[in-house]
Amino acid sequence: LINILKQGNQEEKIAAVTSLANIREKRSVLSLIDALIDENWHVRKTASVSLMKMGDMVVPELVSRLETDNEDLFFWSTKILGELRAVDAVIPLINILQKVNDNEKKELIIKILGKIGDESSVDHLIAKLGDDSWTMRKYAAESLLSIGEDGINKLIVNYDSGNADM
Repeated sequence: LINILKQGNQEEKIAAVTSLANIREKRSVLSLIDALIDENWHVRKTASVSLMKMGDMVVPELVSRLETDNEDLFFWSTKILGELRAVDAVIPLINILQKVNDNEKKELIIKILGKIGDESSVDHLIAKLGDDSWTMRKYAAESLLSIGEDGINKLIVNYDSGNADM
């Protein structure tokens, strides 16, 4: 299956990716992560679905890939971690959020933090309510809404901050 992922055509790769999800071992996880950067979108999408099916066992490997320059690997890893509501990804995502200059990456991270829904991201999301970008503020507000009650008290404390978006 791993050889098919390296050398097969699109249909063969999709079949291999789907099969690897049923083989719950580290080599399968690593091969599926490699498939997240395949040149074919359908292979990448199927690999992401397969990784989600494998559940929490993929989280450490995906978290370790977040510091990548590869846009596909970052996008798919982040999306999968969000779907899995991987709390272990919150701190690494916040660290990237604080140092990255790419607004698309920042917006994706903000959306995923809301999807994960962990209270530890609330302060960072509240800070983004003061961002220069209206889309960043919008995504931060939506993520805070997704987190719900855990963020309400912190929002109330910051209500009089002078930030009109608060």
